Amino acid sequence: MSVVKHFVEKHNHPLATPRKVHLLRSHRGVSATKRALVQEYTEANIPTCKQCDLIYDTPFDFEVGESLQGRRGALMKITRELIDDASLTEARSKFLMEKLKGLKW
Repeated sequence: MSVVKHFVEKHNHPLATPRKVHLLRSHRGVSATKRALVQEYTEANIPTCKQCDLIYDTPFDFEVGESLQGRRGALMKITRELIDDASLTEARSKFLMEKLKGLKW
């Protein structure tokens, strides 16, 4: 556990404006689909840490040397989610389809 002993309220540079936030390192490479998904999660009051879990802990993050069987299982899992879950939002559906297209065999 950390304890803050010294806090400096004054920021040493101006914060990024909404028009320039896309230039920040943390925002580079974020697709329009992921941005839409984050917006939906934010509107649904889902905490940021949970949003990251939902977006980045997908079954398509394969380890080197992972078997074809493991990849096939991941593909089946995501396909079932797309077919079975009638409550999928449009952004989530697009995100899952992007993941399917990016799947490397």
